[in-house]
Amino acid sequence: MRMIGGAVGVDRMRIWRNFDKEGVPFTREIYTLSRPGVPDAEYVPETDYAEIPYWHGMLLKRKVLNARAGSLPEEEREMLAAQGVLSILVVPVYMKDLFWGFIGFDDCTAGRIFSEAEERVLESGGHIIISALLRNEMTASLIKAREDALKSASAKSEFLSRMSHEIRTPMNAIIGMAALARKTRDLERIRECLIKVESSSRQLLGIINDVLDMSKIDANKFEIHSHEFDFEKMLQNVFNVMQVRMEEKRQEFHYDFNSIFTRRIVGDELRLSQVLLNLLSNAAKFTPEFGTVQVQVRHVDTGEPFSLLRIQV
Repeated sequence: MRMIGGAVGVDRMRIWRNFDKEGVPFTREIYTLSRPGVPDAEYVPETDYAEIPYWHGMLLKRKVLNARAGSLPEEEREMLAAQGVLSILVVPVYMKDLFWGFIGFDDCTAGRIFSEAEERVLESGGHIIISALLRNEMTASLIKAREDALKSASAKSEFLSRMSHEIRTPMNAIIGMAALARKTRDLERIRECLIKVESSSRQLLGIINDVLDMSKIDANKFEIHSHEFDFEKMLQNVFNVMQVRMEEKRQEFHYDFNSIFTRRIVGDELRLSQVLLNLLSNAAKFTPEFGTVQVQVRHVDTGEPFSLLRIQV
């Protein structure tokens, strides 16, 4: 900018970029450079093109605005006078037929009309500057895209690692109950094992559906879906999944449901059961053989139109 401005003796060079504000075209100054000894212009964060209609009309027609400040309409003249500008050359910048913005060259020393050769020099220089800006933006976009890709890969790795733990718990229950059913001739015992296999299979299916939903993996989040369900039945299904593991370690399991306010609640059954399975799985893992695992559920009164359950393992 300094070299281009010095070649034709301009006092300031300023780059403006367009943007929309609620559908209204605006422009903002993104860079300015003043020649040594020339005071910097007051920074203008944004300008409504409606305030400079003549200026805007010329740029929309892809015409270079080359004029003495005093010859411009009153709105433009007053704006330039406040900046100490006597002459101005404004070069519109179009990228792929889109009005990107403009570059302004100010002469604060003498009122003049820039020559055709000076116009060409400043117009060519303006395009070089914009190309550099866009190249930097493209580089920044590529860096951001790479960072986003790395974050996505990390989120997928973390998600699948977490899911692998949650998948193993109901899968182990299914395998264990199937083995117990195969070893016994007691039809009632076989029926009990099949009921628990069905319960664990439903739990496993819900988790697998999450894994298959790639949008959740990319977003690294779960969605909460509230519906009415039988809370005690949900707890029993969770205990059925954990029973095989606890029996292998000869652990005792106790639960305390005192003061549960209702059998049916509104919430996310799958998410709640996943949390409980994780807690109970860790409890069984870190509790020694012949140890005891206990679950206590309490209703906490919040005074709000919703309920709070405190579940402690």
